[in-house]
Amino acid sequence: MTIATPAEVLMRGPQLGTMLSMILYGITCIQTFMYFQNYPDDRRRVKATVSISAVSITGLYRLTDACQVIVVWILETAHAGAAISFMDYYLIVNFSNTEVLLSVYWAMPVAFMIGFLLAFVVNTFYAWRIWLFSKNVYHAAVLVMLAFVRLGLSLTVCVYSVIYSQSWSNFRHHSGKTIIALFVLAVVDDTLTATVLAYYLHTRRSGLKRTDRLINRLLLYSVGIGALSAAGDVVETIAYFALPNSLDFLGIVLVQMKLYANSFLICLNIRNFQAGPLNDPLSYNSTIVTSSVPKFTPDGSIECGAKDVSSGNNPLSTLIEQ
Repeated sequence: MTIATPAEVLMRGPQLGTMLSMILYGITCIQTFMYFQNYPDDRRRVKATVSISAVSITGLYRLTDACQVIVVWILETAHAGAAISFMDYYLIVNFSNTEVLLSVYWAMPVAFMIGFLLAFVVNTFYAWRIWLFSKNVYHAAVLVMLAFVRLGLSLTVCVYSVIYSQSWSNFRHHSGKTIIALFVLAVVDDTLTATVLAYYLHTRRSGLKRTDRLINRLLLYSVGIGALSAAGDVVETIAYFALPNSLDFLGIVLVQMKLYANSFLICLNIRNFQAGPLNDPLSYNSTIVTSSVPKFTPDGSIECGAKDVSSGNNPLSTLIEQ
C-alpha cells in the first residue's frame, strides 16, 4: 500500500480548490464585462454594497452600482492572486520541502481574509436590497448582524493562522472552536438570506407575465445559489471533522468564496435575460414590443400599455435596479 506524501495529504484539497476557483473567477470576469457592456447608462443610484456604517440602516451605501461591481471584481482578483501565490510557494518554490508544507504561508490567510470580506460585502448587499424590497428593518437588521458576526469570526480565524503559523496542527488546535462556530453561522446566514429573499420575491408578484417570469428567474438563482453556499458550509464542516490531518476543507472554502461574487453579479445581470437594459424595451428574449408588453422605465416604474405600475408595486425596481 502506497503511503501518501505530506504534499498529497495537505495540499491536494487546496490545489483542486484553487483550480476550480479560477474557473469561477473567469465566470466573474465575464459577468463583470457583461454588466458594463449591457448597462452603460444605468441610473447612478447612490447605494453601495460596502459601508463601515452598515449597522445604521438609514444612511447607508453611497456608491453607484458600477462601483459595487468594481469593488467586487477587485476583491475577486486579489483573492485569485493570493490563492495562486500560496500554491506557487508550496508546490513550486518549495517543491518537496516538507517543513514548509507544515507551516502557514502569509498569502493563505490573506486569500481567506479577502474571501471573507467579499462574503460580507455580498451578504450586506442582499440585506440592503431586502430592506429596500420589504421595508422590514428587523429582517434586514438580523441579516446585517449575522454578516458582521460572521466577518468577526472569519477575521479571528485569519489572525489565529498568522499567530500560530508555525504548523497547521497548532493552528487547528487553537482555532478549532472558532472555525466550527464560523461554519455553523455560515450555514445559518446563507440559508436565512436565501429564504428571506425568496419569500419577499414570491409575495411581491405583480401579476404581469413578463415581470413574474423575471421573478421566477431570481427565485431560481437566489434559492439555488443560497442552497449551494449552505451545502458548501456543511461539506466544509464534515471535511474539517472527517479529515483532521488534511486541508481539504480549505479547498472547499476557496471554491465557495467565488460563489458570492457570481451570485451578486447574477442579481445585477439577470435583467438582460428578460427585461433588458433600463432604457431599452427590447431584450434578448423579445423581438417586438407592443403596447401590451410591460417595459422598465428609467424612473423605476413598469409601463404596460397606457398604464404605469409604480415602483412600490414593482419588486424588481428595488431588488435589481436601485
